[in-house]
Amino acid sequence: MVSWWLHSRLGDAICSFHSREIDALIDSVRNHDISRYDVKELLNTVRIVKARYGDRGLCYFVFHHYSDRLVDILVSVLSNHYERYALGHEALNYDTIRKEIAARLYNDPKNVLSLLVSNLNNVRVVLYLMNDRESEKVRRSIGKSLSRASGG
Repeated sequence: MVSWWLHSRLGDAICSFHSREIDALIDSVRNHDISRYDVKELLNTVRIVKARYGDRGLCYFVFHHYSDRLVDILVSVLSNHYERYALGHEALNYDTIRKEIAARLYNDPKNVLSLLVSNLNNVRVVLYLMNDRESEKVRRSIGKSLSRASGG
C-alpha cells in the first residue's frame, strides 16, 4: 500500500490536491478499501467527497484507489515474471510486463471503478453523473448495471 505521505505528494502533482480525510475514508481500519469493492460504499463515499471537495476531490479519490491497486498489481506481475525468469522458463520482456500491468489495472476485478472505465479520464465524468441531482434516472441505471456486474 502506498503511504499517505506519497499519496499526498503525487495527489498534489496529479490532481493539484490531496486530503487526509479522503485518505481516511478509503483506508479506515474497519473497512479498508471497501469503496473499491462495494458499489454502495463507492456511491456513498463519492457523494461525501464530491460534496466536500468537488472535482479535485474526486480526482484524488480515484487516484488514491488506483495507486494502491497499482502497487498490488506491480508486485504480483513482477514476481510472477521474475519467478519464471529465475526458473529459466522465460526471458524478461519489459514491454510484455508493462502491457500486462496496464491491462490488469484497466480491467481489474478487484476494483469496482474498473467496471466504469476503459479510459481513466472517464472516471471523473461517470462519478460526476452519478452525483448530479438532475441525473437520478442515469444514476439508477448505472447503479443497476454495477449491481448486476458485481453480482449484487
